[in-house]
Amino acid sequence: DRSVSIISQRYSRLCLLLYKANSVKIDEDGNLQTPPEHPDGVENFDEEAIAKLKSVGPPAMFNVHRWSLEEDITLLKAVPLMGHMWAEVSSRLIPHRDRGHLRKR
Repeated sequence: DRSVSIISQRYSRLCLLLYKANSVKIDEDGNLQTPPEHPDGVENFDEEAIAKLKSVGPPAMFNVHRWSLEEDITLLKAVPLMGHMWAEVSSRLIPHRDRGHLRKR
């Protein structure tokens, strides 16, 4: 359906603008940065860059399962720094979500 395509395109443009406004790095093709490999674990983390990210509190709504914009932006900023170490991202930045929630998001 044509209307679904138009809505999808507008939504992608809106997401792109939101990401750029919140300084999430995106290349010309609309792809996010490739997550780094951390073979030695947390010893390879850039602690100064991670310290600049603020921890996110749980949503104020009763339905905790919904994701807030702050959670999404924090996750998009954390993955290029911490890679796919979801337990570390959860414990440092989004403590009310477990690693399974972060991985699936």
